[in-house]
Amino acid sequence: EHTFLSAILYFGLLVSSAFGRLIAAGVLAYMDEAMGVQPWRWPLHFHSRSERSNSWNMQGFMKRQPHNTRWTSSAERRLAQMRLAEDVG
Repeated sequence: EHTFLSAILYFGLLVSSAFGRLIAAGVLAYMDEAMGVQPWRWPLHFHSRSERSNSWNMQGFMKRQPHNTRWTSSAERRLAQMRLAEDVG
């Protein structure tokens, strides 16, 4: 399971870097002096805000382990713990 989740994480990283550059190019081309901000600063604003919101959203999710999640039943917790034990060894 850790392998699969890590693969999803890295896939998201690749996709975000690919589309992030396209979005940055569009921002640099079309947001010239919008709201008094230089165009090269807009991607920095977008990136910092998205990173901040992602970190706030993921804080509660990433701290939890299978034994202390509130949104799973006890059978699902045991199954997740067994899967992790098999995956780790």
